[in-house]
Amino acid sequence: MKSAVPRTPMATLGAGPPTGSAAVSDGGAVPTGRPDIGGMPDVARTPEVTGMPEVTGMPDVAAAPDAGRVSTVVVAGAPGCGKSSVTNALLGTPAAELVPVAGESDDAGATVVARSETSAFVSFRRGDRPMAYAYVPGRRSPRPLGVEQVLAGDAATLARDGLGRPPRRVEVLHPADLLHHVNLVDTPGIGGFDQVYTDIVLDGLDERTALLFVTEATTALQPAQLDFLAQVDQRDVPVIFALTKIDAVPQWPAVLSADQKLVHDHAPRLATAPWYALSTRYGCDGAPPAGVEEAARGLAGLGVDALRRAISEPPPGERAPLATPAVQAVPVQRKAAGQNPAAPRVAAGVTDERWTQVLDDEIQTHRTAAGQRLAMDLTAIHARCVRSTDSPEGCARLAHVVDRELHALSVRATRSVDDAAAAIMRRLFTEILEARPDRAALQRIRRATRRAVEEAEAGVPDWNRVLLVTSTSGIAVTTGRGAVAALAAVAPRPVEEELLPPIGVGLSAVCYLAGHRGTDRSRQWLRQAVQTLETHLGRELTWRFDYLREALAVVALDTVEHGVLLA
Repeated sequence: MKSAVPRTPMATLGAGPPTGSAAVSDGGAVPTGRPDIGGMPDVARTPEVTGMPEVTGMPDVAAAPDAGRVSTVVVAGAPGCGKSSVTNALLGTPAAELVPVAGESDDAGATVVARSETSAFVSFRRGDRPMAYAYVPGRRSPRPLGVEQVLAGDAATLARDGLGRPPRRVEVLHPADLLHHVNLVDTPGIGGFDQVYTDIVLDGLDERTALLFVTEATTALQPAQLDFLAQVDQRDVPVIFALTKIDAVPQWPAVLSADQKLVHDHAPRLATAPWYALSTRYGCDGAPPAGVEEAARGLAGLGVDALRRAISEPPPGERAPLATPAVQAVPVQRKAAGQNPAAPRVAAGVTDERWTQVLDDEIQTHRTAAGQRLAMDLTAIHARCVRSTDSPEGCARLAHVVDRELHALSVRATRSVDDAAAAIMRRLFTEILEARPDRAALQRIRRATRRAVEEAEAGVPDWNRVLLVTSTSGIAVTTGRGAVAALAAVAPRPVEEELLPPIGVGLSAVCYLAGHRGTDRSRQWLRQAVQTLETHLGRELTWRFDYLREALAVVALDTVEHGVLLA
């Protein structure tokens, strides 16, 4: 989930303890209005770990010399396709030394030494020496990890003296040359390539990111992968494809051709994205000579070195980090230098009564729709999680399954509110202005609304909040921007880009210690947790629409009084 904090993931570090508090609701009676969260114990810090100091002095990535050009490349693909091996190879690091690659096989088909799986997104940034930090829901600042803990994955976080629960994101500082140009994010394989994975990964793709999509030569792209790419196709995101395990598959050129045709049919705007074929086995970076000629016309390059160059060394005139943006933005007509567009004027005959009624109607309509979507979403989540408790192993993994679902729920709910806000703005100012607001006008309205939201939220201590489901099906509330930042899978979004704060939900650490419950107790906890969440999240939605209504009313009144959009 993207959070309303400065984009630099280290923004909360190197300062004193953040302000804010936490509260616990037992899932029973729900107070009206804004909950009283003052004076309660900080439950997010209850399971503190001894012998693990809080992070201080962590390097500020934003201050690096290349920070103005550094972008993020998200490495995505189906479980076992070689994502982590590709990431290791791009960094120039043997797989046994840095990134967990559990469940993957190498290019010769041999199973890699088994490691504990990791459910965290692992982000690599430039640092003079390897260091790692875990962002854990419920904590306001990251915790340090040793390399062995990174390799051990989730098992290390649940062990004695561990973090208490798996992190959502692990930041690794590493001296690899590639990281002078880009940051790399290795996505987890736990849970499979489903809509939950798609929602979380897509949420991390924006104008600062690019996608490196990894697929293996043993089989052509599957429906779930094509559905994912079709959704990527709707975004202005540069894409590069990597075909792995070519050493083990002599017929890989035919698979490459089939994959390219499938991409053309299901995601047409990605059809021009470059493809690279490679092996990640050290000492075997290349392709069988017999396949090169046949595949040459469909490849941009062969081997890890070629892929690394494409990511870090774009040709002159191309934007970093990728040489070939696969999705071209729609051209925007721009005014000549020094010429400002005229401010949109208010239509004749506009009355406060009319636009106020439109605003109230739109707020009510979208608030109701958001609540209905939330209820249906929680019902579907409950059904999927219940199915996972059919076996003792499933019950033991229930916390992992639920937290992953809640991560995706946070993303969807946040996006739903943001989409609703955009629709309300468009409808309201279509009523107020002479002409339907264009993209530039809507951006001005959004900026003005954001300023009004900031004024409305001034002095509110619980504006940045994280809801944590407890082992008793209650809700613990942790506040502060650092706590919200810990929920992001890829990187927090700059605070100035957030119209309203994101909705953040996760599981408390204690839930991961209750894996011994039987099927009946697990399902009872799950049912009660979902019911409690529906109540609390419904209130979160209501607050956001109330703030949005207040802010838009301020902007609309100012516009009508001046006769032009001054935002």
